[in-house]
Amino acid sequence: MKNLIYLLCLVYLSLISFNSFAARIDNTVILGIQNGTSGDFIITLPPNSDPKCTNGGVYFYVAAGQNGLNSDGVKVLLSLALVAYSSGVKVHVVYDNSTQACFVSSINVLK
Repeated sequence: MKNLIYLLCLVYLSLISFNSFAARIDNTVILGIQNGTSGDFIITLPPNSDPKCTNGGVYFYVAAGQNGLNSDGVKVLLSLALVAYSSGVKVHVVYDNSTQACFVSSINVLK
């Protein structure tokens, strides 16, 4: 019984720490979009958006197989990023800042 309680505690702790690297930037604008070589892309946010990210906190990467995205998810995020960029509206960006690539998991376009 004691081992079962320890196991449940271990599972619980691993689940609550699963998204411990999720970060969010609110009310920002997309300054640029750069295509990658295999369907991935990079969005450029204002300087120092997150100093942990590449090039002084400017580049945020979107790629299949990273941060829970598949290839369809990358296409959806590209569409959202293009709409936000072309219309100049603000966005919320959720990403993983545990690496310098800061892989994005979602983009919320604001009105």
